[in-house]
Amino acid sequence: MRIALWLSSVRACRALNSFVAPALVLTTALFAGCGDGNTNGDGTGGSAGTGGGSGGDVLTLNQTNNFSATSTLTIPPMPAAAGQNISICWDKITKDIQGHTVNPATDINQVTLAPAKGTQADVAGWLASGQFSSDKISDTAFVFKPQPNGPMCATLNQFGTVANAAATYDPANFKPQDGISYLVVFGTGTQIGFGARTMLFLVPSTGETNTNISAVGDSTSMLNYVANLHGLMRPTFDATKPPVVDWSAVTKDGQGYDIPNKAVSSILIGFYKGKTIQQLEAGFLNLQQKTEAEGGPTQSWQLTVNNVNRASLAGAPGRNMEPPLTSFAMNDGIWLLGMFCNSCQNPAPVIVTILDPK
Repeated sequence: MRIALWLSSVRACRALNSFVAPALVLTTALFAGCGDGNTNGDGTGGSAGTGGGSGGDVLTLNQTNNFSATSTLTIPPMPAAAGQNISICWDKITKDIQGHTVNPATDINQVTLAPAKGTQADVAGWLASGQFSSDKISDTAFVFKPQPNGPMCATLNQFGTVANAAATYDPANFKPQDGISYLVVFGTGTQIGFGARTMLFLVPSTGETNTNISAVGDSTSMLNYVANLHGLMRPTFDATKPPVVDWSAVTKDGQGYDIPNKAVSSILIGFYKGKTIQQLEAGFLNLQQKTEAEGGPTQSWQLTVNNVNRASLAGAPGRNMEPPLTSFAMNDGIWLLGMFCNSCQNPAPVIVTILDPK
């Protein structure tokens, strides 16, 4: 999953969005699976029915059914010459904060410079908890959009404001300022602010001569995300009849932050053959991957929902040519239900539960 850093048309507004990046990104509020701007993250999934008659009984979820998680994000600081037209490069990136492979020539479609009003520890904490909002940006954020297979470096004066690409950053403003941290986010996708893959802090110093900064190659160690799936109550239902799921009583995400009403935009139903709860917890950041080889489900189905708090799972379309979902009869494995919010700061799923079909 990727981290999502969402920017409004005027300035940076929110951070992070997907199946399991930190609550940042992560959240980390930063980085998540809907990073490419697709409604479903991977471009698949059909619309869900919202009535109670198209599936089985109503399965009402509550807060005890949801997972819990903690995340910490460590963003590397990069000293650079203050007041200079610093060159920022991403050609060495090979893995993102979730450990997923990155081709920097094609996968990095936008680089964002956000002067944040806080210490580096403050910013990392906001990202990790999904609390990085527009009021934490000093004035505005700046964006550079590389061309596919084009140069993988950009100087500060090539970054334009989100509202006006012609209004470029003045390198003279790159200077030490009390309470300001210069966050740089490297992202996938053309939708402003979504799809963060890795990041760094630019640290201006009057005694520094370095004007060339490179993003780290392997960012896997930057994110520490711990998910708890064994502590939740498993909802049960008739395995022969896909239920109508009602999640209106689940008001907090895995890290205890409010879920906006009717904010869920997609639902993933996955069957993980031969897996244990401990294995799913250890591989939580890969649970939404499309294939089993990548850590994803053995079989999976996905629905798109909009402005609702309930949906029928009956007939959900498969992600890998599976027939529409008609039952939960498979055993010797784990059934998992994940719900995602494309407009939330948290890139992680807002709801994840282990199902107990009988």
